[in-house]
Amino acid sequence: MKTQHIFVRQEYDKIDFGAYGSKNFRDSQALTFHEFSKLDRWSSRILGLSIESFNSEMYHSRASQAYKPYPAHHFISFDEYKDAIPHANLFETIRKRRSRRIYKSYNLTLQEFFYLCHYAYGISAKAAIKGVDHGHWYYRNVPSGGGLFPLEIYPVILTGECEAGIYHYRPDKNGVELLLKNNFYDTIRKIITAEPMVKLESACAVIFVSGLFERTMIKYGERGYRFILQETGFVAQNISLVCEALGLGSCMIGGYLDNAVNDFIGIDGLFETILNVIVIGKPE
Repeated sequence: MKTQHIFVRQEYDKIDFGAYGSKNFRDSQALTFHEFSKLDRWSSRILGLSIESFNSEMYHSRASQAYKPYPAHHFISFDEYKDAIPHANLFETIRKRRSRRIYKSYNLTLQEFFYLCHYAYGISAKAAIKGVDHGHWYYRNVPSGGGLFPLEIYPVILTGECEAGIYHYRPDKNGVELLLKNNFYDTIRKIITAEPMVKLESACAVIFVSGLFERTMIKYGERGYRFILQETGFVAQNISLVCEALGLGSCMIGGYLDNAVNDFIGIDGLFETILNVIVIGKPE
């Protein structure tokens, strides 16, 4: 057993008094990581020095362009909808939010597609970067560690106003790139655990959220991994609330074949990998 596992076991054994103690987590990589990514006065000082070294013109110029492009693919612009704002009461929307698993046939409109992408992870403001000519920080609709925005959004349209296929969201261009055209229902049902609990055959879209670890961890190290997971939660909650406000339903899917999903959306699975899956449809 690795040294860090022994250390963590010894620490948890000290406070193990019941059925929920360390006996259930003796070889947990998750608890080991969490233990060794904690900050104390010394490690926070070391991390602070690392963060300080990130504050250079080169890093800022690179970090401010947190957008993955697919330039050779067909692009669909959302510009005609950019000033449209759906009318919904925030508190009522939060109160009504539920996981919706049963759907009826429905074509997702292009305007709804815009709302889902933009209010999940779109750009809401910008500010000039000090010391960088013509550079800007772009702010989005979720908090992000250091404003580094490590996530990418890959919506898969099953039935909608636009063609069925795998898309990639471009917040910097306010639109989506069509990566591969097809109805991928048969593929998706094999790589995510949805049916029969979730009526995937009647869903209109599945949104895959990936993370590029380097964007955040280059500045925050191991601690940055926590920030990335937090951010996927912020984005997923935004998508859930937007769906509720639009009269759509959404359901988070925790069971999926990671590498099969990575291959499906065309990412390497190491530097960039799947972190979240959300099924969307019109509730029956």
